[in-house]
Amino acid sequence: DKVSEEDKGKLKQELSRMRDEFERAQAQLDDYRRAIELKNQQLEEAEHRNAELLASTQNFERSREKLTLGLVALNKRLQEVEATACSEGSVNALPAEAKAIAPSAEVFAATSAPLLPSQIPGPSRRTGASRERSGMNSGF
Repeated sequence: DKVSEEDKGKLKQELSRMRDEFERAQAQLDDYRRAIELKNQQLEEAEHRNAELLASTQNFERSREKLTLGLVALNKRLQEVEATACSEGSVNALPAEAKAIAPSAEVFAATSAPLLPSQIPGPSRRTGASRERSGMNSGF
């Protein structure tokens, strides 16, 4: 069986079309791979920032707890001093300024509960490194 010249021409055109389609598919595949790589890198950076924020929040909570415990101890001590001063019948009871610095029980109740995740504000500031990466370095 002889293949006619017309059939050979059609086959060559079909082959050329398929090669072009294959090259376009390869280029598109390369584009998708680059996009996936970029997204993975962005995801890793976001995970790193989230880990830093979580550590910062935990440090803040520990510091806040220590401060609260210190204020509770100070309040207790001021109450003891006031009670001692009043029980001794001292004419010079604690001045109003001393009483004003002793926080009320409501203040301690409001400050001693840990923050819920919904109460923690989102990142309103960017770190210097992330500003530099994003080209948003404002100079201060």
